[in-house]
Amino acid sequence: MKQWIPALLACLFTAGARAQSVNGVPLKDLDMEYIDMTVDVRPLTTKLRLVLDIGQETKLLDGNRYGRVKDGKGEELLFHSRIDALNFMDRFGYELHLAYAVTESNSTEHHYILRRKKAGRNPAP
Repeated sequence: MKQWIPALLACLFTAGARAQSVNGVPLKDLDMEYIDMTVDVRPLTTKLRLVLDIGQETKLLDGNRYGRVKDGKGEELLFHSRIDALNFMDRFGYELHLAYAVTESNSTEHHYILRRKKAGRNPAP
């Protein structure tokens, strides 16, 4: 009987643990070659939220919430800076491929094209 207690506790603790996800897809399971990452500034705070375009069809009623990275509880993940967000995506096997900005109506949106890291690729000197 005593051997069942640790197994039961392990099941209870891991049942609620879920990975970070975008549009319901765990980040560890993404297999896209390229991802478009934008970072939104949250109103009334210095925190940033990460928005990923992984090539899925967007839902009209979801508006800006579609593509936001969420934790296991469904809450948006917040970042300290754009570099913090890039380092976060690096942990999931993506590296910066290209960065560009789009300016419309006195507003600039920064895009970061991420590419899945190639196995065995040597870093630049």
